[in-house]
This record gives sequence, structure tokens and C-alpha cells, in this order.
Amino acid sequence: MKNASEGYIDEYNQLREEIRMYLEHGTKNLQIALTLGAAAVTFGSNYPELLIVSSLIVSYMWYDEIRHLRAIQRIATYLEVCVEPHVSGLNWETINSENPFDTSFVNRAIANAPFPTLVIVQALYAFYLRAWPFWLGIVVVSTITIYLAVLSYWTAKYGRKKERDLWLGVLNRYETKNNQILD
Repeated sequence: MKNASEGYIDEYNQLREEIRMYLEHGTKNLQIALTLGAAAVTFGSNYPELLIVSSLIVSYMWYDEIRHLRAIQRIATYLEVCVEPHVSGLNWETINSENPFDTSFVNRAIANAPFPTLVIVQALYAFYLRAWPFWLGIVVVSTITIYLAVLSYWTAKYGRKKERDLWLGVLNRYETKNNQILD
């Protein structure tokens, strides 16, 4: 029978593997988006609609990347708050959450640059080719890009703090409930 520390270590390893899975998915998403963007720009002069469709697909992939970042933050914060305090030697997430790299605006901007760049370049090329009415394109692409840029920025800047507050609240409610049962 396993002791509590071994259970925490198993859970830690499984969740770290899940984080790795999300990171690999993000890399594949980026590779697909870059390939799609290159194909759309290459064949866009003959098929300008391809640029519009590609911009929308890349926008969705950007949104999907933001969702995966949130999932990674949720798992990492769970490990920091609920697992690492119980096992000596497990402290990667606790130490990493204090790393100034995570809070650097420049690093966040560079990390998120490929998706908005692809969306904007494809959209501008579609405008140049007159694939859609200029005003409609400006409204659609601007709305999507601004929304995703703000969501991306907020997630990178405040997501980990929000997750920490949520997990600490869960722990507090759990401990309160357990204390009431024991009383």
C-alpha cells in the first residue's frame, strides 16, 4: 500500500505529464497555423477566400492556445497549492510561479506574436486582393484580434493569480467542511 507522499508524487507526475501534453499540442497548433498561413499567402492571389478562411482558422487556433494556457495554469497552480506543500522536494511550480519571466510584458508579447501576426498579415493581403469589403474586413479582423489580444494578455498576466485564489478558496471551503464534520 502506498503512503500519502507516494500518492502525491503519482498525482504530481500525472499532472506534469498533462502539462507536457498541452505544451506539445500548442507546438503542433503553431506549426499548423504557420503552415496554413504560408499556404494561404502562397495561393491567396488565386483564391483570396482562402485568406479569409485561414484568418478565421488561425484565430480559432489562437483562442485554443489561450484555453490550453489556462488549463496549464490551473494544473500548475493546483500542484503549487495542493500537492507541493505535502511532499518535501517538490517545488517546481512554487518556485516557478515567482519567476519574473512569467510576468514580463515583452516575453508575453513575443510568445503570443505568431498568431496575431498571421491573422493580420492574411487579412491585410485579403484586403489588398479585395477578397471582402474593406469595412467588413476591418470590423471582423479588428474585433477578433483585439478580443484575443486582450484575452491573451489577461491570461498571461493575471491567470495564475486568479487560479491561485480559486484553489486557495477551494482548500479553505474543504477544510471548513472537514472541521464541521469533526466537530
